[in-house]
Amino acid sequence: MADGRRERSGCVDDARDFHAHDVIARARRDGRGAWARAKLWLDGGSTDPFHAGNAALARALGVRLHVWAGGHDSAYWHAHYRDYLRFYAGALATC
Repeated sequence: MADGRRERSGCVDDARDFHAHDVIARARRDGRGAWARAKLWLDGGSTDPFHAGNAALARALGVRLHVWAGGHDSAYWHAHYRDYLRFYAGALATC
């Protein structure tokens, strides 16, 4: 946008923005790199329109992609808060 604010309709503004900040390409190039010791959690719904990208990122980083029924919406995330909190509590307990 002209005033510097970014629209929030998607995770990137457009194809140019995606290619300028392609996290999947970077993960393929660098692997776990700086996150080698970090515990990472990736998840998404089986009908999430970003599923293919999530799977590619998980493969590039060598981490498990947790997939459950659902989409890319608040109903999906609300259904999995306990999973997230359990993972992060365990990760924080060992750091």
